[in-house]
Amino acid sequence: VRGLVAAGISAPALATAAGVFGFHAANRPGLDGASITIQDRMADLEAEVSTLAVHEAAPGALVVLDGPLRERRHLPGAVGLVKTHRVAYLDGPAGLVLTGLGAGERTPVFTVVGRAPRHSWYLRLPGPPGGPMSGIVRLECDGSLGAESAVALAERTASTLPRLASVPHKDPRAPQNLVPIAGLERELRHRLGDVRVVLRALRQAAAGAAPQRGLSPLR
Repeated sequence: VRGLVAAGISAPALATAAGVFGFHAANRPGLDGASITIQDRMADLEAEVSTLAVHEAAPGALVVLDGPLRERRHLPGAVGLVKTHRVAYLDGPAGLVLTGLGAGERTPVFTVVGRAPRHSWYLRLPGPPGGPMSGIVRLECDGSLGAESAVALAERTASTLPRLASVPHKDPRAPQNLVPIAGLERELRHRLGDVRVVLRALRQAAAGAAPQRGLSPLR
């Protein structure tokens, strides 16, 4: 999916030597507005692909989605994998349990309350020694699940995901960036093409289209 995001522009798709880019109006002015629009469109696409993956999976399959569940939380059997820790959900004695995890061990399941309740737990993936949070990922599932179902999902992730942990000499984000996710990222970069070639094609196409569409060439 290729597209150009800009404020105040309504125009047909822009055909380039690197593919066809559709125009999308930014929700707000400026670069921040364009960035937010891109993130929103990415989230919509991720939700669409996640829904398709869950529906095509075998009955009872464990479906691990990269990142927080957000709008995907109601997908049956889906678990979100969060690699960065911007919020500390466990502190005090619970925090000591978290930092004391061994490779392949998880915390008990806890519930995050709020507008979109969800069950969550932490898991330490195997990897080289590091700091207290080295190799730790947070997983989450829909808060509407019963306690037994949430614990069963947590157990499945603890027995499955350590075998998919990446290694440092192949991935600088090891071990949290799971091997299947890293492989998908490489494939997507390959399909996108060399960013320098794509940018040059965009500039050339935009410069040619500018007189007809009232556009300013990309810089």
